[in-house]
Parts: sequence; structure tokens; C-alpha cells
Amino acid sequence: MPALLRVYVPDADAAVAAAVAHGATVVTGVTDSAWGDRGGRVRDPFGNIWWVMSRTEDVAPEEGVAGAPRRPAP
Repeated sequence: MPALLRVYVPDADAAVAAAVAHGATVVTGVTDSAWGDRGGRVRDPFGNIWWVMSRTEDVAPEEGVAGAPRRPAP
């Protein structure tokens, strides 16, 4: 059964590029988040999903929540 893993690395862009060079496929491209992380997801050849993240800035909790995308009201 595949695993879901989240790892923090110094450089998410470089880590995702290295993973792809070694056989992983991109599930979600690397992007910036409202709460100060940068990261994306890759699937390794065994089916495991890796969230590869790096901290790009420290964001106060109230700022991160305020900057997060909102779902439209039903």
C-alpha cells in the first residue's frame, strides 16, 4: 500500500527536480502558500506520494489564514 509523506527540505524546487530526475512524476507543481511554505507533490516509482516542502518565510497565523484561498459559499 502506498504511503503519503511530507518532508521539509532546504530547497523544494531542487528536491522536486531531483526526484523527477530519479523517476518520480509531478502530481502538483511547486508553488508558494499563504502560510510561508513552498512545495509540491511527486509520486515515486512505487506509488508513494511525497509532499516536498521548504519554509520560505515566517508568517503570523492570522496573516496566513487571511491570505489563504477561500472556497465559494454553497
